[in-house]
Amino acid sequence: MNTYPLKTTRLVNAFIVLASLVFAVNAQAQLNLCTSPCVAAQAVTPGVEASIQLQWRGEVEVIGDAATVTSKDGNFAVGNATNHTQLGNVAVPLRVTLSGPQRGGAATAFAINEQLVVPAQVSRRAAALGAVQLHYVRTFSVNGISQTANYAIALNQFAPNASRSLNSASDPSASSVGLNRVDLRFNTGKQVEVISAGTKLNAIATLNFDRAGMLDAVWEVATPETTIGQAVYRPLQNVRQALAAGRQVAIQSPALPTGNAGVYRVRLRITSPASDQNAVPVTLSYQVQQANTARAIDSAALITLASPVPNITLDTDTEFSWTHTQGALAYQIEFFDSATPDTLRPITGLQLKPKQTQALLTASVFNRLLLGQTYYWRVVAFDSEGRVMAASELRPILTSP
Repeated sequence: MNTYPLKTTRLVNAFIVLASLVFAVNAQAQLNLCTSPCVAAQAVTPGVEASIQLQWRGEVEVIGDAATVTSKDGNFAVGNATNHTQLGNVAVPLRVTLSGPQRGGAATAFAINEQLVVPAQVSRRAAALGAVQLHYVRTFSVNGISQTANYAIALNQFAPNASRSLNSASDPSASSVGLNRVDLRFNTGKQVEVISAGTKLNAIATLNFDRAGMLDAVWEVATPETTIGQAVYRPLQNVRQALAAGRQVAIQSPALPTGNAGVYRVRLRITSPASDQNAVPVTLSYQVQQANTARAIDSAALITLASPVPNITLDTDTEFSWTHTQGALAYQIEFFDSATPDTLRPITGLQLKPKQTQALLTASVFNRLLLGQTYYWRVVAFDSEGRVMAASELRPILTSP
């Protein structure tokens, strides 16, 4: 797990201007920092390199002739200080030396400017993980004491200053769409669904792009006959659509199959243009249950949970594990926002490989859980035909503030 150091001490004349870094240094070299991140004035577009101006400002109570504030490097991340995914490093040191005041004990203000380049691959990966903002984190030091500061950089949802339509004289196939982000959800707004047989369901792909061109893709679905093992996808519908430059577009799937019980997977596989977004297609999972599934879960065998223990704070190293159920071929981890949830509507979840009885959560699941909340999770086991055969108790788990 990546964590950033945090030390909290006495506040001395703290103030914030643009950035939230505030220092106070006395004989014990105390440091202080606002816990909220600074907000960059400029947003960045996923997949487009950007240069933004940051300014770290604060105060140092200089004891003696001088004090030097330094920062060795910075890091890009999504998430928060305890639960985050690191995306890149900026090996550019910052340094400012401050002279002591004529009369000791007075605070000396400082400002450190930084021209930050956000690489295209960093913002693209942040968007692919479902983040709406990117964090840029630095650790500053003075007199041997360290303190962390954090800038929040918003991610544009689509390219700015873009035209609204293709030029009528242009051939859309002559240019290549510049895909920045592909977000896939069901028409219910969720990324995991558990529904009754026969319920109407569609998937919606939201594409952000910055160049006009022609998009070619295929909606594909894998049915319960194969999702318990190696998923085999079959085409549902071909998509060929001319896209206007620099816009956001939503593409809806045809009605998804919901007639038979079991686990299904659906995806939009983009065949043209080639980009990082179609190297590994975004996939959604949904489970179709018969009308008596809720009763089946209530009467199913009990899965014994091993870890994590109740009320632990979730982080990237939290391992979920349980005892194997005889005859079970697949398991699913489900998350709810209530201790007595509507068991047909988990808010998110994770489907596992056959017979897998331990797992770490993926970044996409992490990014769907709000900070400072209590959630409830359980494990459900399925047989070779996708029927529920066992389920665990609901166990509370916390997310960091």
